[in-house]
Amino acid sequence: MKIEVTLTGVKEVTSSLNYVDAGLSDFRKLGTWDAIATEFYKIEKETFSAEGGPSGKWKALSPAYAAIKAKKYGNVPILTASGQMMKSLTSRGAANSVLEQTATEMTIGTSDPKAGYHQRGNRRLPQRKVVDFDDARKERLNKVAERKVKQLIANAAARAKRTPGI
Repeated sequence: MKIEVTLTGVKEVTSSLNYVDAGLSDFRKLGTWDAIATEFYKIEKETFSAEGGPSGKWKALSPAYAAIKAKKYGNVPILTASGQMMKSLTSRGAANSVLEQTATEMTIGTSDPKAGYHQRGNRRLPQRKVVDFDDARKERLNKVAERKVKQLIANAAARAKRTPGI
């Protein structure tokens, strides 16, 4: 007795899985890292607009420094005297902005040394976290990644339908 089984659609499924694998192996494809960076910049803009993040509002300026700052820069929010540090954390391509992408890793932030001083604080400078992520903010970034993976899978399915018999 001989039994023969014919599987159909194997080439399409294999092609789709290879497409998904390629997308998951390099998050630059479909702009996954770019989408996450865009959300990061939105979160940073919220932090600067609120003058603080999930850890709390930034400590007020000392009266003496507030007077000096107002005289030199006008009435501007905390940590935005010249605006350079804020721009480096809220705008792609700004001076000191860091955005490096590889297939599986992304580095985003700023090389402005003032940001590090404020992030950590010290004896003379109160801590004012310029990058302040709680679970809700991390979840926002994860949701962006999740949407991109779903898009990748949907694209693979659409591709398989357009090219039957691959």
